[in-house]
Amino acid sequence: MASPTSGKPIDLQYIPFGTQVVIHLRAATIWKSREFEELRECIPPIAQSIEAMLMDFFQVTPDRAEELLVCLIPGTRGEPPEVAAVVRLTGD
Repeated sequence: MASPTSGKPIDLQYIPFGTQVVIHLRAATIWKSREFEELRECIPPIAQSIEAMLMDFFQVTPDRAEELLVCLIPGTRGEPPEVAAVVRLTGD
């Protein structure tokens, strides 16, 4: 069976215990490419949240974030989840 993707597998070795949701984005590709411009315009709240997270946590813009890995760890009902994130920067 052929793989539906190409490239290296995502490194999930240090995912925190209790993680229920893993989000992996190649933010630089999405923000630099004109192909994805329409996608960003269709989901402005998500795009703005990603931009804010990168600035708040890492002081970096999305076009410099080669990979963004976000883990959501739920707590008690009604409380927001804990967030663990790592970013790998582009070579720019």
